[in-house]
Amino acid sequence: MDDSNFIQPEAATFSTNLVSLSTNAFTRNFASAAALACLIYESVITFDDEWRYMWRRGIYRCRRPITVTKCIFFFTRYFAFAFQLSNQYLIAGPFGKSSVKESDCIHWFIFQTAGVQIQQWMVEIILLLRVCALYSHTSTIYIFLTFVFICQMGVVVFAMFRTFTSLAFNEYCIPKSTPPSILYFCLRTFFLQLLIGALTLAKRKTAVRDGWATTPILVLVTRDGAWVFVAVSVVNIIISLYCLLVHSVVQIIFSWPFTIATILACRLILNMQKLQPNTNSPTSSNPSSPVLTSDFDVATRITNTLNISNSLLDLASDTRAFGNSSQANGSIPRS
Repeated sequence: MDDSNFIQPEAATFSTNLVSLSTNAFTRNFASAAALACLIYESVITFDDEWRYMWRRGIYRCRRPITVTKCIFFFTRYFAFAFQLSNQYLIAGPFGKSSVKESDCIHWFIFQTAGVQIQQWMVEIILLLRVCALYSHTSTIYIFLTFVFICQMGVVVFAMFRTFTSLAFNEYCIPKSTPPSILYFCLRTFFLQLLIGALTLAKRKTAVRDGWATTPILVLVTRDGAWVFVAVSVVNIIISLYCLLVHSVVQIIFSWPFTIATILACRLILNMQKLQPNTNSPTSSNPSSPVLTSDFDVATRITNTLNISNSLLDLASDTRAFGNSSQANGSIPRS
């Protein structure tokens, strides 16, 4: 009788821990499967646009079938499937069992972290290219943004090193606790989004002054940038709070941020490719004639407007057909 009183608490504790581990593993598996299903659904509903603007017009009817934007799109789209399917196999197979080696868990954690960072970098590269186009591809903005991007990559490497050296895993390859260094990932993303937003708003202020703030290209760049900022900020806040308050399922930070970053990157490119030529621009009445004015400041502003619009049009479409149709419909002329 006395012995049973000593055994029951131990058995109850063991049973509680086992249930908790099983619940955590199920949550991780369910979150990864749901993220993969969301990625497949997004690809299905946008495949028509992908075929029309990236494959048919972008590959088969283009003098320059290989461009930076196409490479980013195809890499982001199909790397996402390779990563998510591989990760799902690992979750259902080798890492779905108990008693996994801790070294294998660390390697898997590095694999997932690298995948998420690559997709986030793709989104940021697209946004940075847009900012460079807004500023007419000046060397100053290129050097500045390249320096910032390299610095934030250094922050990621530092955060990864700090995180990996302080992780401890249970038998289901789930981290026992969330290291504080995980916040570095969120803070560096938030800072870069703030910088991109500030540069875009500064250029929009100039556009309002010069009278071209309502051009479809600038409206699209501003709108998409705002949506990305909101989406990235919300995801980072939720993930940070979840990891710090619920320590047991830290690996949920991989599946959904990866899928969201993939969707954002592909949508950004497709939206630019779908952009129609602007027929209501200030210079659309007679695109072939030069701009004549005695006001040097006005002439300079109009020239800057044309350069910025042409840069954004180049980023929006890499096809010769689009450029010809833009000029034929009276859009902003190319220099």
